[in-house]
Amino acid sequence: RQWGLNLSWLLLGGLAIMISVHAVPFARDRGVSLADASFALTAYGIGSAAGRLISGFVSDRVGTRTTIGAAYVLEMVALVTLLWFPSRGALLASLVVFGAGFAASDTMVVKVIPEVFGLRAIGAIMGVLALGWRLGAAIGPAAAGFLYDLTGSYSVPFGAAPVAVALSWILFTLSTSPSRGR
Repeated sequence: RQWGLNLSWLLLGGLAIMISVHAVPFARDRGVSLADASFALTAYGIGSAAGRLISGFVSDRVGTRTTIGAAYVLEMVALVTLLWFPSRGALLASLVVFGAGFAASDTMVVKVIPEVFGLRAIGAIMGVLALGWRLGAAIGPAAAGFLYDLTGSYSVPFGAAPVAVALSWILFTLSTSPSRGR
């Protein structure tokens, strides 16, 4: 279960930092002005702040796993929209929504880990999960840059992003399933 969660969080860490590092050049490649492309990072930050605040409120009412599931859906919808609708408005909306979804799933891990593993080794478990996230954060942007250099396009890394979110969600769901014994 710990390995599945680590891989899930590695994927999310890679995506979150890939988006923040490559959002501006991705937008520029799609014909968005530098000022608007740069504003996309502000949109991402606004979505992230809102996602962190709202997810706590929502999870207290509908449950942690439901909140995380909704967050994953938001991330996938945002990434698909980002690919299919190359406009300034779609870019800004997508990054607000992706930021909210990512921040919600990231914030809720603190609540779900004690539900899955208990509190006895919470420090060690969170430390290992944080290491996985940071490894993803190191690999994601570098891999996207390498793929851009190789292909001359962001189609491959941004096209694979919704698949990575889906895989992360599957791993998370399998690893935190209440039906699996402690």
